[in-house]
Amino acid sequence: MPANALQADFSREGACVILHLSGALGYDNVPELQARLSYGLSTHHPPNLIVHVQSVRSVDSYGLTVLTAAARHAGHLRGRMLVAGAGDLLQATFTRRNLNEVLAVRSTLADAIGELHGG
Repeated sequence: MPANALQADFSREGACVILHLSGALGYDNVPELQARLSYGLSTHHPPNLIVHVQSVRSVDSYGLTVLTAAARHAGHLRGRMLVAGAGDLLQATFTRRNLNEVLAVRSTLADAIGELHGG
């Protein structure tokens, strides 16, 4: 897989749509990332989307912008988007850029699923 490649697959867990991402989230794949997030937000009303990023190895400011825009859009739709499985490096990026206020980040996929099922 090229360094800038993005892999994206969907699964469901009850009313939750899970977008499993791996690879790089960045400038080279913004249109694909936007399309996948848009699809994930449109499959359930209101949206309950979990973006599983455990296998994401890099993210740039373009990828972060797309993630934050999708999270805001989910809120406008009266739904929720959670980010799950961020490793230490990705979590540090979210914190350093003050994105924890915009992105609802959960440690594990199980935590995110439990929150959306319970809430």
